[in-house]
Amino acid sequence: MTSSGASSVQHASAVLSAGRPAEALELIGPHLAHHPDDIAGLTVASEALLLVGRGPEALAAAEHAIRLEPNSKRSWNALAFARAGVRDFDGAVAAAERCVELAPHDWTTHANLAMISSQQKPSAHAALRSAQEAVRLAPNASEAHQILGTTLLRRKQPKPAIDSFTTALRLDPQNETARHNLALARMRTGNPAQAVADLSELTARAPNDGLTLSNLRVAIGNTLGQIHSAVFAGAFLAVQALRILLQEGNQVGGEVNDTFESGVRVGLAVVGALITVIVVVLVLRTRATLGQTLLPVVRFVLSRDRLIAAWAVVDLLGLLPLIIGPFLPAQAWLLTYGVGWLFVFTGVILRVVRARIMRRHG
Repeated sequence: MTSSGASSVQHASAVLSAGRPAEALELIGPHLAHHPDDIAGLTVASEALLLVGRGPEALAAAEHAIRLEPNSKRSWNALAFARAGVRDFDGAVAAAERCVELAPHDWTTHANLAMISSQQKPSAHAALRSAQEAVRLAPNASEAHQILGTTLLRRKQPKPAIDSFTTALRLDPQNETARHNLALARMRTGNPAQAVADLSELTARAPNDGLTLSNLRVAIGNTLGQIHSAVFAGAFLAVQALRILLQEGNQVGGEVNDTFESGVRVGLAVVGALITVIVVVLVLRTRATLGQTLLPVVRFVLSRDRLIAAWAVVDLLGLLPLIIGPFLPAQAWLLTYGVGWLFVFTGVILRVVRARIMRRHG
């Protein structure tokens, strides 16, 4: 291959590394037309083809490169990911293991094996061992810690995954994959409000990233669900306490005078509000401020998710009667209870409809 041909491959490889696979294909195509057996060019083409969704062509290019040079680590790596791209996970794992054999001291070969193995069998210990070996070989590589975290997350171990993602971000604050997966791990440990804050930052930087938007929808839904549970718990506890006190008052003193009843109702409404605030804080358990969490929720649901916006409004209409009920006379209280539960059940139906739509299109 001429020096100009090598320069074309290097340029295409640099463009591919910058995240522009379509442009890399435009650069490498003319080169391969004149040099169809160039191993480096075939490998770059395979990697670029996979990223633009042309899996079978990526597989063919990688296989051709390996036929020409059976001991090319990069070609075997391209073959591993190409096979994974066409859902041949057994073949992908075998190719990734061959990479490890060719370069056992290269942390990237272990990391790639971990990524592919965890896709095939998330619970398999082999994937975790490979990820841990990558971290051992490259303790200061952010990507190695991110891959260990991803492997742990796929094994349904979100708490240690959080530690790995945090380390990855400490080593490289620009590691967007680690930041995204950290939000998912936090959501799976019952902290969706922090996930909303994290994913909102990512959405601001990449507003058209479908995966981030989808996960942000899930985090927002979970956050609103927790707030709903917290508010309902406070209102329910206040109402039950009020009933008990009024029943006790009737049993002890016969008729309960209006002043006593009004005082109990107002007092318990305040107690219910305090309980609600305490439960909200305990449930959300987030270091994010309300502005970081709630403002992105409001902006997002109004602009992108009308169903969840409708559910939030209906749910609020259902909860308000439950909260203000203690201030009202007995007959009005009963009526507001009926209206409140009607809205609550409507909110539940909207949540079910939204969940089914998300599963269908997710």
